[in-house]
Amino acid sequence: MESLKQDMKVVFLTSASCGPCKRLKPLMQEVAAETGLSFEQHEYAPGEENYYFTKFGVRSVPVIALVDRSDDTELARINGGQTKEALLKTFKEWGVI
Repeated sequence: MESLKQDMKVVFLTSASCGPCKRLKPLMQEVAAETGLSFEQHEYAPGEENYYFTKFGVRSVPVIALVDRSDDTELARINGGQTKEALLKTFKEWGVI
């Protein structure tokens, strides 16, 4: 399972003006602190390159994606606000914690 974890990464896509994102950020940090989860956070910036937003066709945030490290292929996604319990369940199912 450890090698599988090394092949995947969690990408958290947010926006500064997004209410659910503001509530989800501290939960993501809490889950990371408790479980050792490592994740990349990318905030949408108008007028700048927004690689993952474009690559994954993201139209609304928050989005948490499971991504293959080798080629940035999206493997799974959850959209919208989540509870801590839902995050833990999803990350366990994804095999990243």
